[in-house]
Amino acid sequence: MIAKEIAEALFATALDISKNPLVKDVENKFAKFKYVPIDAYYNAIPKIALKHGLFWRCREQEVTAEGKTIFFKFSFDLLHKSGSGVENFDTVTIHHPAQGPQTAGSARSYAEKLFMRTVFKVVTGEKDSEYFHESEAEDLSIPDADGSNNNDEGLNLQQVKDLEKKQKKSKDVDGAKVKNLSEFRKEFRDDSGNKKLWEDTDNGVILKEPNGLAGGWDSVEDIVHTFMPRLDDMQGDEKKFKNSQECVKGVQLFFKINRSMIEGTMNEKSPETFGRVMAMFKAAKTAANAGEIYDSK
Repeated sequence: MIAKEIAEALFATALDISKNPLVKDVENKFAKFKYVPIDAYYNAIPKIALKHGLFWRCREQEVTAEGKTIFFKFSFDLLHKSGSGVENFDTVTIHHPAQGPQTAGSARSYAEKLFMRTVFKVVTGEKDSEYFHESEAEDLSIPDADGSNNNDEGLNLQQVKDLEKKQKKSKDVDGAKVKNLSEFRKEFRDDSGNKKLWEDTDNGVILKEPNGLAGGWDSVEDIVHTFMPRLDDMQGDEKKFKNSQECVKGVQLFFKINRSMIEGTMNEKSPETFGRVMAMFKAAKTAANAGEIYDSK
């Protein structure tokens, strides 16, 4: 049984929140709907709960992973100013895509939001899991180095063709010309020198700063080109991507897990490389959307 003072505080908090509903004032441009951000919850709900002597704490209980998804299990304890409390009042499990150092914080924030929303019956009218929709919007909805319009598909396709003309159609690996892209990519993967600049993880290829290594940022650019997802990528004897949409998501994931490095370190230390790499990601995404194989010639 819940102590009388905690039950009364829960009722009073829920009643106050119902009289002061949260406002959906942030728009998710990717999924085209408005939602209430986590900061709005933090700014409103705890204040009302504290007024009635109620608070809670969030505890991480378990973390597991399956492929590129991490499962976080959180428990919430209720606390009352009288000194009474309820351990494990609620349990929330969050399925979160792996996104580097910010993954744990994002999962905890979303768990807090879900707890507040369900326990106090917060009415927002928003769609569920807007965090994950928002993440998709961030993947590649970014300005190009040349400031061109991402929404102009005709221009995008032309830029793909222009970029392909500029890029090498064969590479020099150990003195031998390799004209077949898949053959080159295999050679590149097996080159021990290049492995200092990238790491192949369960979540995908992670780029590393050259830090004076031979080739420098040009080599990092080659790595981006080498591992850029394409429609004809194979996983064993089967195609890695069943359709254009899956390939686009592959491009988005490759960018997402390397975004901080690309937009931060690369942009600061080699803006020319940054511009070409950004054009590469856009070209790869546009090609996949059009059902074409990026840089196939």
